[in-house]
Amino acid sequence: MRLKKSHAGMTGLLAALLLISASQAQQVLEQIPDDALVVLKVRNLSATSPKIGKFMTDLAVNAFVPGIDNPLALAQQKLNMTQGVRTDGDMAIIYRDPEKTGAAKPDDAFVLLVPVSDFPAFVSNFGGAKPDGEITSIKLPISEEDGFVAQWGNFAAVCTSKEVLSKKPSTILKIPGTATNRELAGRDLVIYANMETLRPRAQQMLQMARQQGMSALEGLPQDNEQLTKFQPVIKAFATQFFNAADAFVRDSNGFTFSINFGEEGLSVASMAEFKPDSYAGTMFSSMKNTDQPLLAGLPTAKYLFYGGQLNNADINVKIISDFAAPIMKEIDAIGPETKPAHDYFDALIVYLKANKTGAFGMVAPTGALGQESLMQFVAVAEGDAKAMKDAQQKMMKSEQELMKAFDVQNPPYTVTITPNAKTVDGITFDSITTTFSADANDPKGRQQQQIMSYVYGPNGLNLMQGEVNGKFVMTMGVPDEVLSNTIATAKAGGSPMTDLATVKKVTASLPTKRIGEFYVPLDQIVGTVVSYAKAFGAPINLNMPPDLPPIGASVTTDGPSIRVEGYVPTQLVQQLVSAGMQGAAQMHGGGKQHRGGL
Repeated sequence: MRLKKSHAGMTGLLAALLLISASQAQQVLEQIPDDALVVLKVRNLSATSPKIGKFMTDLAVNAFVPGIDNPLALAQQKLNMTQGVRTDGDMAIIYRDPEKTGAAKPDDAFVLLVPVSDFPAFVSNFGGAKPDGEITSIKLPISEEDGFVAQWGNFAAVCTSKEVLSKKPSTILKIPGTATNRELAGRDLVIYANMETLRPRAQQMLQMARQQGMSALEGLPQDNEQLTKFQPVIKAFATQFFNAADAFVRDSNGFTFSINFGEEGLSVASMAEFKPDSYAGTMFSSMKNTDQPLLAGLPTAKYLFYGGQLNNADINVKIISDFAAPIMKEIDAIGPETKPAHDYFDALIVYLKANKTGAFGMVAPTGALGQESLMQFVAVAEGDAKAMKDAQQKMMKSEQELMKAFDVQNPPYTVTITPNAKTVDGITFDSITTTFSADANDPKGRQQQQIMSYVYGPNGLNLMQGEVNGKFVMTMGVPDEVLSNTIATAKAGGSPMTDLATVKKVTASLPTKRIGEFYVPLDQIVGTVVSYAKAFGAPINLNMPPDLPPIGASVTTDGPSIRVEGYVPTQLVQQLVSAGMQGAAQMHGGGKQHRGGL
């Protein structure tokens, strides 16, 4: 035994094994031609199949689709591909450029790449096999069409077009970007959009959309004075929008959409990677992620939606300023009446520069419609609290002044800022109250007033702003109890929402470092909707376990790429499906209610 002879030797062996594994994982990509527009890759069929099967079984889909607990075996049986398949290999479906491959119709450009251990045995799966050089015609199962199969490396390429299949890849697709290649190698299912081939098409479509959009703006009616006055502003905004979209297409290396099947949930991710020296690539490369709690300061409560973000202030200010510069130039050219718009923008920039992090949550309302605001919001931001508070008040005032200047308030509203309006637990808050004054004699006005009272409560939209231990705290329409809890949490520090077991369960399946994290407790949303539906007499009574894990999502940057990943817990889906079955049964006069899960 000489296991202790050399750590260097063991390290070299491990490195070699990793290289071999990586090579095997990339084999299918080595057979994809560079004319591919879109690629769907499935990692290691025999490893991914049981993960999908477990997910389907956990959701009781196997009760309706027999055999779905082993999707690989089911697919092999349905497609009659039982012989010669290398089940531990990767599989891919590619969509080649129909114009370059001579496809008679778009569907003919699809090619299925199946890993094989014995190509002749694989061909024997199909009837009517007729070899013709490197291509064999076959009878496709579950289809009336003839098919064709050829051997590409260790893969069987299956297609409905002999013309497409005859163009065997001479130049293999080279996928740029470290993050994109990592995504393709490490996820169970990945869809990759090859921007090198898609770019000309996307640019052509954008150019057509730009021409149509700008022509429509030129054709706006000239008898509306306000619309005519703002036409240059609208055109400037449209131009910037199309410029941004064009840069997005021009500078992107590729996009991916991927899925991972976990033991207790489903991970879904979307990523865009850009050329490193492009504007977007430079911006994303400059952004910093954090592993610190982004829900810090947010009190424990029942939320409909909550999250937190890290503000890369300098970068965000540059992106917004670059986009807005031509628009603000046209706004300033209109005249002094548009000064509030510039004031609003300046205050927004001040706020962004003063902000470091922010946590927020939309609180689930519990009061009667019209007696309590449906829109209840809590936000706690770190940074220069006074600057953020002053900037937001300036934005509110500027918005009202601009609406008044152009008489576009509908219904009319008034914003009242009252300094030191309320003291709660030793903290003084300013209030910003927006009241609506629709015409009570007009049926439409009464309807608008009723809607506003439902949304914001009988006293209108009410914001409370204060400084707590250097943090900027803002609430909207919340009861005093929620405001007190927010103050206590901001004083104590920490991140109680992060420490909840249900949240921990989700964050453990999301990237550790990120610039944003967001949570959607669907059970709470369903419960709130059902509660108000019952108030209107709807015969719905759902039984769901309390404190189910939420859907979670994160935003991360990795070099010149940005990635959004979401995690859906299986337990949550199980209970929502069960609740849906309860609701359907009750709406149709069903009998006993289901309790628990599936």
